[in-house]
Amino acid sequence: MGRPSENLTHDIKVRVDDELNSQIEKYAVKCTLSKAATIREILSSFFAQN
Repeated sequence: MGRPSENLTHDIKVRVDDELNSQIEKYAVKCTLSKAATIREILSSFFAQN
């Protein structure tokens, strides 16, 4: 990891419940990603499908 890429200029904050947080953390560990990278991947996948 390291410093964020120059093109990541927007900061988004959301609150999630314990279950969703646990699911995100488990996926992040499984894919060896940070939580932020995991959430970006999930959002990108979601929007690619729609």
